[in-house]
Amino acid sequence: MTTMMVKLTTPAQSVSVRVPTSEASMDAVQNENKWMGEEVMTAFEKYVEERDYLKGIEYKLDELFHQCLNVKNYNHIFHHFNFRVKTKTPGSTDWTSELYFAEVKTMFRQKVYFCWPLEPNENGHCYACKNQGMDDLKHPVIGAFDRGDNDTMFPYIYMGDDTVCPYFWLSESDDDFPNRRLDDSDDDETT
Repeated sequence: MTTMMVKLTTPAQSVSVRVPTSEASMDAVQNENKWMGEEVMTAFEKYVEERDYLKGIEYKLDELFHQCLNVKNYNHIFHHFNFRVKTKTPGSTDWTSELYFAEVKTMFRQKVYFCWPLEPNENGHCYACKNQGMDDLKHPVIGAFDRGDNDTMFPYIYMGDDTVCPYFWLSESDDDFPNRRLDDSDDDETT
């Protein structure tokens, strides 16, 4: 089995770790990239449909750069992406590449797509991505996307062996998550 280096980041730390790779894990990465590429291109196509001046252009995904998944709750999930699309106007032989932001939001099992071109130095604010350490993911300055909340944190970040996770997972066995178990002392308030 081979390994590859992956950089894991949180707002407080950045750690490089070795991750085992296998044919199955490489297939999973390829499937994820294919799925994410399809999602950003669906968002881009909806953007094109709403603009008459873009009708008739040829386009293709150039590169998927950054992505950040945010879960507010079961019925409110949103995924932010940065990607480049190559476009060619009718009658032209030249392709141009432009950077875009996309949000794919699922609310009550309905997907909503948002896409917007980004200027080279544009970087609007997003609590949800910033709180996960995704500083490289650029957002539009217009506020037409879900920015999360100031206290939005992805609930599955590994913060270290001695960190007790504040979230409660249900398990058939309490031994599955010994440092994540709530007991009666958690309900007691001291004054």
